[in-house]
Amino acid sequence: MAKSIIFITKKNFFFSKLSLLLEKEGYFLKTLSRINELPKKSFKTPFLFFFLESKASLRDLKKLNSKLYNLVIFKEQKINIDEDFPNATYISLPLVYNELIKEVERLNKVTKINYKRYKLGKYFYNTKTSQLFEEKSSSVINLTELESKFLNYMLKKNGGATKTQILSEVWKHNKELDTHTLESLIYRLRKKIENNPNEPSVLINDSKKYFIKI
Repeated sequence: MAKSIIFITKKNFFFSKLSLLLEKEGYFLKTLSRINELPKKSFKTPFLFFFLESKASLRDLKKLNSKLYNLVIFKEQKINIDEDFPNATYISLPLVYNELIKEVERLNKVTKINYKRYKLGKYFYNTKTSQLFEEKSSSVINLTELESKFLNYMLKKNGGATKTQILSEVWKHNKELDTHTLESLIYRLRKKIENNPNEPSVLINDSKKYFIKI
C-alpha cells in the first residue's frame, strides 16, 4: 500500500518544513489548500494531515468524511475540540517528529490489515467506509449500517446462508415474522448493486439460500 499523505494546509511554515522531512522518509505527499479539493473516495486510504488553527478550520474539519482517511489532527494545546472525531489521531504542538513517524507507521500497518474491497458486479465495495464505487467514477453509494452488516456477513458465507441463519446472526432474531424486514433490505440493496434488481446477478438466491456472487 502506498505511503501517501494529503495535507490540508494554507502553505504555512509548519507544514512546508514537515513535508520535507516526510519526503525523506519515503512518503508521497499531496498538498491541498481547500477542503473541497479532496477526492470523494479513496482507494488506498491515505493519511490526511489537518492543522487545526482556528474556529474556521474546525468548521472545515466537520465537513470531512473522515472515514475515507487516516485522519491526523495537529493542534495547539490551547485549542479545545468540543466535538469528538473518534477516527482521528491527535498530535499536540510543538511536534516531536520521531513520535509522529512512529504513529504514522503504526496507522499504516493497521490500514493494511483493515482495508478490504470486493468486486460486486460493476461496483467495488469498501468494507471500511461502507461505500460502493466504480473505479473510473468519482461518485459513491453509501450503504446503511444494516446493509453493510448484511454484506459483510454474506461475504464470509461462501456456501450461502438461509433466511433463518441471517435473521439469527445478523439481526439476532429467530422469529419468522422478521422475514419481511430481511426481504425489504435485500430489495433495497439490490437496487443499489444490481443492473436489474428484478433479475439479480450479484445477490442471488435459490429456494433455500442467499448467495453473494463475486
